[in-house]
Amino acid sequence: MIILDTDHVSVLQRSGSERAEHLRRRLKESGEPVRITVVTYEEQMRAWLALIARERTTERQVQHYASLIRFTIFYRTWIWWTLTRPLLRSLIVYEKREYESQQWI
Repeated sequence: MIILDTDHVSVLQRSGSERAEHLRRRLKESGEPVRITVVTYEEQMRAWLALIARERTTERQVQHYASLIRFTIFYRTWIWWTLTRPLLRSLIVYEKREYESQQWI
């Protein structure tokens, strides 16, 4: 199983971009099921809401609300991976080790 982080999901949301198509192709070729977590949804939702709150014109807010609708539709198509406390702990340890092993590359 492949669990996408927020950065990868952000790339996929830019449909039509070269990076998005490359990532889609690689995920499909892997043959593995691809999942996202609610943490990614929460991070992106907070970012959208903050962006809308910062806007001072109704016109810009409306544009961002339209993007927020597209964001919601994007997430309706995904199968969610449920995080449990033991799994979350193991992911945190793995990410920390992964970072430590790559920081000098």
